[in-house]
Amino acid sequence: MLAFFVACSTVDIAPVDSPVPVATEAPPAVEPEIATPIVTAARQYMGRPYRFGGRGEQLDCMGLVFLAWADATGGSWRKLSVNPTRIVARRQLGPSVEGLAGVPTERIDWSLLKPGDVIFLLGPTQNPAEPAIATVDGVPEWVWHMGLYSGGAERRFVVGDHFHGRVSELALPAYLTRYANWYDAIFVTRPAGV
Repeated sequence: MLAFFVACSTVDIAPVDSPVPVATEAPPAVEPEIATPIVTAARQYMGRPYRFGGRGEQLDCMGLVFLAWADATGGSWRKLSVNPTRIVARRQLGPSVEGLAGVPTERIDWSLLKPGDVIFLLGPTQNPAEPAIATVDGVPEWVWHMGLYSGGAERRFVVGDHFHGRVSELALPAYLTRYANWYDAIFVTRPAGV
C-alpha cells in the first residue's frame, strides 16, 4: 500500500475525547441541499470501524470516499487510483475547485464548498511515494487524509477517521483546528453529478 496511508496507519486509532462534534448517524432532519447522492451514500457507512486499507466491513478514509463515489455513480471504485495526485490529475473525483486547490486551513473560503466535494487534508510532511499535490505559501504539501464535505451549519464532513476509529460525520472547522499539527491546508475536488 502506498505511503499515503502511513500517517493514518501509525496513529493511535482509539476513539478520543474531543471537542469535535461526532454524529454517529445521519442527522434526523437532513437539509435538502446536503442530501447529495455521494453524501447519502457515505452516510450509510456511519459507524463502520476504521482499518488501514479497508474497503469493506472496515474502512479507511480513501475506502469510504471510493465506496460512496461508486454507490453514487454506479462506477467501479477499483478503477480509481490510490495515488491522490493521479486522482486529481486524471479528474477521477472531479476537477479541482477554484480557490480551494491548495489553501491554508485558516484561509478557507467556506462559501466555495458544496456538499459532495472531496476534501483532501494536506500536510508538509513529504510522502516519498508521490509528488506534492500543491504548494501553499511556498511550502510543498502532501495528501494525508480525505473525506466528503456534507455541509450544514457546522460545516461537516463524512470521514473514515483514524483518530475516532470509525466512519464519522464531524464538524470540519473544529477537526482542522484540533489536528492542525497534522493538517495545515486542504485541496478540494468536485465530482460531477454526485
